[in-house]
Amino acid sequence: MNKIIDIKKVSSTKHVDVDDQTKETTIDVHKEVVDKSKETKKASSDTPQETIDDKKTLSKENKKTSDSAATKKKNDQSKKTPDSSSKKTNGEKVDLTKMRIIFMGTGVFANAILEEVHKHAPGKLVQVITQPDKKVGRKKTGIHRTLAPNPVRDFAKEHDISLFQPCTCDRETLKVISNAKPGVIIVASYGQILTKKCLDIPRFGPINIHASLLPELRGASPVQNAILQGKTETGVTIMHMDEGVDTGDIIAQEKVPILEHEKADELLERMAKVGAKLLLEFGPKSVQGEVTPVPQDNSFVHKKLQY
Repeated sequence: MNKIIDIKKVSSTKHVDVDDQTKETTIDVHKEVVDKSKETKKASSDTPQETIDDKKTLSKENKKTSDSAATKKKNDQSKKTPDSSSKKTNGEKVDLTKMRIIFMGTGVFANAILEEVHKHAPGKLVQVITQPDKKVGRKKTGIHRTLAPNPVRDFAKEHDISLFQPCTCDRETLKVISNAKPGVIIVASYGQILTKKCLDIPRFGPINIHASLLPELRGASPVQNAILQGKTETGVTIMHMDEGVDTGDIIAQEKVPILEHEKADELLERMAKVGAKLLLEFGPKSVQGEVTPVPQDNSFVHKKLQY
């Protein structure tokens, strides 16, 4: 006789077994998923840091490359750009007879040099710039008020040379100088500071004639100061001009003795002749690059007389 199987019991037992097994499987799967999730999260948390580090390293390398390229470009530009202060001809022969000259100066010393430049300079004197006219006499009453003497102004008018009398080296002055297209500017006792823009206009820069043996007695009134200090000797310097006061590189110098009981005007007249001679001899040589200017010894600057 066949045995009757209790379906409910079997079914119930079987159901329980499957359920338990499913729970265990579900727990195992959940653990595995959680573990993988942790690993993925850990990996993802590690990866950005590595990427950041890589980016930082790459950024540094790019910066180095950029700096290196910028430095190289700067060096190339410095090689290509000529030194504006030296105004070298690079072996080119300059035709001095076609060089346009501007003269800037005021007073007797400047006028004596202007006369020699007008007579003997191989180039063309196209412009004279001097201090503006000043009236002398009693200001309150206005009686006998006349223009102060300015031999440079008078010489330019007498010889029909273009004359300009600015108060400062302003835009109008720069325009006048630029329009004249000078190869060189000759400066003697001008009495005003020239700006860098003005100094940079002429191809060969301004050449200054100064009445002392620089670096001694820089500034105004060097002849009067030499006499007041009891010197027995002074001199004349021609030099390239820079932005400082009588601090440019020296082209040439010549000593001048101070005679006993000699007045400043008398000494100044003799020194002007020496200055003109030096300018005509060494100015063209400087333009042609045949002389090497010597920097001044700025550690030796003569102290002014104390009263």
